[in-house]
Amino acid sequence: MKKKILAILLAAMLALGALSACGSPATDPSAPPSEGSEPEAEAHKIGVIFYGRDDALGSCVYEEVNHAAEVIGVEVEWALGDYDTAAQLTSAENLVSAGCEGIMFMPIEDASAQRVGQYCEENGVWFAICFRDILDQDIKAYVEGCEYYVGSCWEDDAGAAEEMVAVLAENGRTTYGLEKLNPSIALAVRNDGYAAGAEANGGEIVAEYEVPNDGNSQTHINGITNFLNLYPDMDAILMTTASQGAAEAIMNTLKQNTTSEQIQVVTFDLYEGIAEDFESGWVAAAAAGNSPDALFVFLMLANSVEGTPLSDSFINLSQKEIIVTSAEECADFEKYIDNPDFQIYSDDIIRSLNGKFNSEVSLEDFTELMEAFSLDWVKENSVQ
Repeated sequence: MKKKILAILLAAMLALGALSACGSPATDPSAPPSEGSEPEAEAHKIGVIFYGRDDALGSCVYEEVNHAAEVIGVEVEWALGDYDTAAQLTSAENLVSAGCEGIMFMPIEDASAQRVGQYCEENGVWFAICFRDILDQDIKAYVEGCEYYVGSCWEDDAGAAEEMVAVLAENGRTTYGLEKLNPSIALAVRNDGYAAGAEANGGEIVAEYEVPNDGNSQTHINGITNFLNLYPDMDAILMTTASQGAAEAIMNTLKQNTTSEQIQVVTFDLYEGIAEDFESGWVAAAAAGNSPDALFVFLMLANSVEGTPLSDSFINLSQKEIIVTSAEECADFEKYIDNPDFQIYSDDIIRSLNGKFNSEVSLEDFTELMEAFSLDWVKENSVQ
């Protein structure tokens, strides 16, 4: 009986082995690949240091970068929620330890650009900056002198501010209060753009207050209240930012104390309820649409990491902004651009900007797409 059982088991094992051999040939992992086959390369890894993914801009950046990485076969590791130089440097160290060969980040301040850049340079890691220029000329010179610095992209904020002041001037509004950004930060070029726009259109900035670093809404309430009490001829507010509750505090204060016939607003960034404020005449224009900034920087960085750099030096890109001037345009913007469910650029376009898929990719391919960026172009070309 034992001999019969052993014979049955042996026959079963031989049968299973034969079936396995028929289904998939056995391979020796140490053997060279068969003729005509290519060993699958391990995906390059890129780290991204960003402020967050919970607001409109952050969620779009998160989805656009993740999608592009999947399309071109790059792995992404995120570090979210860093709000000072020390935290961003720690994230850079952690990302490099995790095997990242490139790092894209939005510096919280110029010192962050220097410290993170220095760490990447010392460790032979490519790095690139999104949404920011560097104002400190010594730090700028250091970063731009780094061998592993790929480049940066920032929005034409000054030009957008001038354009929005022109919209106010067309509405007959020429006396302005400025919600001013601290001059030490890169986004303070918005202050300069508003000043240039006022001068070019025969207007005047008669008062200002500074945006609080801690996002304290009471600062906005006090600033707007002082504008209304001390400058009865003021007919418009120039907002440099709508984030961190600034728009809500400013608009609520205005609505409680005056009318849209007396005061209009222009602003950077959209906020919840802005469509209704366009309809009722409170808002004349808003500048937004800068999420592609991070996408282009990411693709530029990926090319360097993969050995197909766009340039033998650093690159500075400029992202064109969209000026929204009506509730209808606001609705289109929120549907097609400020919406993580829509991809502004198709998979074919993304692949065309990567050296693995397009050996002739050039910096001009990037700049042509960025120049074409407009609400009409996105409505025609975006992909759900």
